[in-house]
Amino acid sequence: MSIVSIESSIGRAKKLVRSKIRSMMEECKVRKFAMELHSELSGYTTRKSGYCEILRMARRTISFLRPGQRAAAPIRDGTKGSRSLGDLFFGLPVELQLEVVNKLFFFDLLSLRRTSRKFRELTMQNENYIVRHHIGQWVPLHITKLYPPPTDTPPTLGYLTDLAYKQRVSTHLALSLARQIVKEMMGGRQSRRMSKEATVYVLNQLRLGMAPLIFALFHFFETYRTRRLERLWEDNDHDSSPVELDPLPLADKMRLQGDIISQYPDNLLLQVHQMYHLLLHLFMRRMSSPSFSVQRTLGCWTRQRPPNQAFAKVLILGGIKEVWHIYRIKGYSRRRKALDKYLRKLDMEQACPPKCKSGSKARAATTPQQSRGSSIPLNLDIAALSRPDYDHPPTPPLSKLARLDVDDLTQLWTPAAEQRLIFGGIVGSLEEVRCCGQFVSQLLGGVTESDDEEDDADGDDSEDDSDDSADDEVSPVLAPGGGNTHYSNTFLSTDSSWDDELAEEEDSGLFFDDEGLGLGSVLASV
Repeated sequence: MSIVSIESSIGRAKKLVRSKIRSMMEECKVRKFAMELHSELSGYTTRKSGYCEILRMARRTISFLRPGQRAAAPIRDGTKGSRSLGDLFFGLPVELQLEVVNKLFFFDLLSLRRTSRKFRELTMQNENYIVRHHIGQWVPLHITKLYPPPTDTPPTLGYLTDLAYKQRVSTHLALSLARQIVKEMMGGRQSRRMSKEATVYVLNQLRLGMAPLIFALFHFFETYRTRRLERLWEDNDHDSSPVELDPLPLADKMRLQGDIISQYPDNLLLQVHQMYHLLLHLFMRRMSSPSFSVQRTLGCWTRQRPPNQAFAKVLILGGIKEVWHIYRIKGYSRRRKALDKYLRKLDMEQACPPKCKSGSKARAATTPQQSRGSSIPLNLDIAALSRPDYDHPPTPPLSKLARLDVDDLTQLWTPAAEQRLIFGGIVGSLEEVRCCGQFVSQLLGGVTESDDEEDDADGDDSEDDSDDSADDEVSPVLAPGGGNTHYSNTFLSTDSSWDDELAEEEDSGLFFDDEGLGLGSVLASV
C-alpha cells in the first residue's frame, strides 16, 4: 500500500464509519431507555435503604480520615483510637504486608511510595518479589512479549515504570486519534448530533482497539532507532566528523526492519500494518492547514503540509513519543511551530561538530540503560507519566540522533511489512489489506448496511474544518458514576465477534485498563 492510496479512500471511509456509528447510537438509545425504565421500577423500593447505606458509609469514611477527632471522642478508647491505618498495616508480619502490596495497582504503589517513607523502604527491600508478581499478575501479555524482563539482572520498578509510560503514551495517542476520526469521518454537524453516551462508546471502542497496535509501533520505531545507533557506533568508534556518516545501504535497512517485524505474530501484523497507515494519514491531516481560505488568511496558515522527510524524521528519530507530543498540541500554528522547532534542533546538532568520545561511552549513551536498584524518582506519581517533560528512560541525545541518515518515508515500515505479509502467507495479495475507512469500521465492529443505504444520508453532513473542535470532547475514560467504563474489544479474537454489552467495572489499574480483550489470546498462542 502506497502513501498516495492512503488518502484516496476518505469518501468510502465516511460511509462505513457513519453507518456503524448510527447503529451504535440507536443501540445506546435503546439501552438508555431500558436502564431508565429499570431504575424507575426498582428505585422507589431501594431509595430509602440506599440513602441509609450512603450515610453510614460517609460516617465511616469521616471517622477513618479524621483519627484525631475519633480519638478525642469520650466514648472511644484512647489507646485503640489513636492507631492509624499505617500503624495497623506495618504491625503485620512482612509476609502479610507483601500480600497486601501485591493487591495494589501500579499507580497506587507509586503514590504510596511517594507519601510514606516506611512503605518506600518496604518496596525497596522487597523490590524483586513485588516486581515479578506485578509482571505476572498485572502487565498485559502483549507488553511483556515485546519488552521481556531482563534476564541477567532482576527486574526493578524502573522496568515497570518504563512499560507504564510507553503504554500511557500509546493510550493517549489512541484517544487523540479516535477524536479526530469521529470529527473527520462523521462530519462536524453529524458528530455534534451524537449523544454523550454514543460518543463515549465510540471513543472507547477506538481507544481500546488502537492502543495495543500503537504500542507495537512504539516498539518498532524505538528498536529500529536503537539498533541503527548501535551499528553506527560499532562501525565508527573514533569518528568525530561534523557531517553525518555514510548512509546505511537500503538492503541493510530492509533487513533490519524485517528482523524487528518478524517478532510480531502473523495474526497481529496485519492489524499493526493498517494501524501504521491510519496513524500516518491522521498525522499528516493534523499537520495540514484547514481548507477554508478565510481561516488560512486570518491565521496566516499559508504554508503547505510539511514534506515527507519531516514526518520520517519525527517517526525514526523521535518515535511515537514525539508524535504524541506534537499531535496533542492544540492549534495548527502551534503544532507547526513545535514541529519546526524539533527539526531545527536536529539540523543545528547535525551542523555542529560532535564531541569526541570513546566508542564504549558512545554506545553507553545510545543503548537503553537497564534499571539498577530502585531507579525511579521518589516523588514519581501517576500524573508524572503524562507530563511532556517526563523522560524515563532518557532518549538518546539529539547530537547522536542527528548523525543518523533518515529513511525515505516510502521505505519505512511498508516494504518490509508487505513482504512479510505476502511471503508469510498472511494475505494472498495486497488488495486484501483494507483501507483506512475499512480498518476503522473493523475497530468499531464492522457494518452490515450496504452502500446504497448511505447515499441518501451523505448530503446532510457538512465538513467542519475548524482546527480543534474535537479536542475538548468528552473523555471516554470517566463514567458518570466516577468509575471507569470498559467495553469488550475482541476484534482480534478467533470469531471476530464483539460484545455489545456495556460492562461497568471498577478501575483495573494502569496496565489492564488499555488492553483490548482478545489480544492476549492472540499472543498466547505464539
